[in-house]
Amino acid sequence: MVMLKLVSTYPRCYRQVFPGAPKLYLSSGIHGDERSGPITLMKLINEPGMFTGLDVTILPTLNPYGLEHNQRENENGMDRNRDFADQRDPMTRAHVALMTMDYDIALCFHEATTADGVYTYKPGANKNFRVLNRMVNAMSEVMPLDTRHKDLEIRPGIMKDIEYKEVHQTEAIYMANHGVDAFTIEVPTNAPMDLREKTIRRGILEAIAIISNK
Repeated sequence: MVMLKLVSTYPRCYRQVFPGAPKLYLSSGIHGDERSGPITLMKLINEPGMFTGLDVTILPTLNPYGLEHNQRENENGMDRNRDFADQRDPMTRAHVALMTMDYDIALCFHEATTADGVYTYKPGANKNFRVLNRMVNAMSEVMPLDTRHKDLEIRPGIMKDIEYKEVHQTEAIYMANHGVDAFTIEVPTNAPMDLREKTIRRGILEAIAIISNK
């Protein structure tokens, strides 16, 4: 059985390469105080068979300093999820160098302190509502959809990315601008950790089903 291999430590990146197979990209921890993504992805990396038959890239801890110090920014005081337009931080540049931009789906996992349920952000360049609708519907089987961001809502659970994010480019926006079906997934910080993990896992399983045409 082919297992995910550590291919970079700056940032930490795991890959399983299957030429010609569906390609999945997963990331988390770019904000160090959002812990459920890193916890979930590190567990999945160690699950034999989770990604059988897929070409997978996983970056579980994109801000190790922030994770260690429970803070949003990295050691340079940078919010790296607003740095993909200018790429001022060396970690951002190293991160971008690991991207291949031919992924079938890219999911970037986050937490929101103001949310009361799960939701996604749709980058302006991404028009694929079929994928978004399936993702949102699947995750809502585990956790209710957010009700606190009505001003940004396209439909329940799907929010439009706001203008300043489009200008500075989040990770998902940067990838969407390069043709990838990329989405930011947000779970509420105040939800129990096991519920956050189950919701993230459900989203990943649905993404796998989508790119595997199931």
